[in-house]
Amino acid sequence: MGDASNLLRQSYQLVQQATLNDRNGNYQEALRLYLTGLEGFVSALKIEKNEKIRGPLKLKMNEYMDRCEQLKMLIANKKGGTIGESCNNGCISTAAGGGGGGLSLPSVPINSPFPPINNNDASLILPSVPTSLPGDKISPIKPSAPFIETPYFPNAPQLPIPPTTSSPTMVKQPNNNKIHMESITIQYGQTNCSYDTLFGRYLVGGTRFIIQDPYIRARHQCDNFVRLCELILKRNQNHQGKPIQIKLITSLESSQHEQEVISNFKSLKESLINHNIFFEYNFSNTIHDRSIDIVNNGITIKLGRGLDIYQKPLTKFCIGNHDLDFKSCLETTIDIFKSQ
Repeated sequence: MGDASNLLRQSYQLVQQATLNDRNGNYQEALRLYLTGLEGFVSALKIEKNEKIRGPLKLKMNEYMDRCEQLKMLIANKKGGTIGESCNNGCISTAAGGGGGGLSLPSVPINSPFPPINNNDASLILPSVPTSLPGDKISPIKPSAPFIETPYFPNAPQLPIPPTTSSPTMVKQPNNNKIHMESITIQYGQTNCSYDTLFGRYLVGGTRFIIQDPYIRARHQCDNFVRLCELILKRNQNHQGKPIQIKLITSLESSQHEQEVISNFKSLKESLINHNIFFEYNFSNTIHDRSIDIVNNGITIKLGRGLDIYQKPLTKFCIGNHDLDFKSCLETTIDIFKSQ
């Protein structure tokens, strides 16, 4: 984690310098700094697992990449189709004599125009690029999405936001007889998105469920699946003794974890049988789709990210660690279909 933090902070300084040069019209140097900072961010993303950091960072990276393309075109136009030598044709520099293997970020100028970065990561603010090029008669740059200079590590509390839903639409899907009933858009950081809130109403009356999700293996993913089974039971407590069948199709990451996953599923199977629910599971190496099919009533719930839609809680003892409606979400969509 320390390596990721160091890369992030170095790249943070580089993009600060890049935006300063950009606003002063030093486009060649700005481009070089943007590109080098972006490489540091890319390397950090491979290490950093916290989605509260990854999400906002990806948005800013898109902004910087859009700006780099604008600057490349501007420099090429000014120099007759070539980008200056100091930029190495737009390539990101690597350590001398290193064979391009490791990332070497250039030193930040000693007299930085920005205040020094303290040790409080929450104070880091990634700067926005200029939205126009001073002195050039070209159209203002339109960023791919609106950006606000927000803390780089967002940890402020968020009020619950209901998921965005669309009205049912009678749309037939290709090669089948399904009607698109509802579409739900979940934004990054959104709360009030428990499984019950999102699609619990569609589980009522279900007696045969087929759940496909390739990622039911880690502890928190298995916990999410148990929560879904509990919701199916809760929503069908008045099924008058009718047996319920639940079939899970998932995948295994490696044979090393196979026994642990199978042991978890066997324990769940024994627990569910006490509630007249019969559980079976299959493993597939080619599964990709994520969905809940309620076979007896023709409902299909397409899950963009599968069941794993929640961000990792900050600690084990915090609001949202157990109640799904208080958990912050990852960005995803859910679509509900019904067979005719």
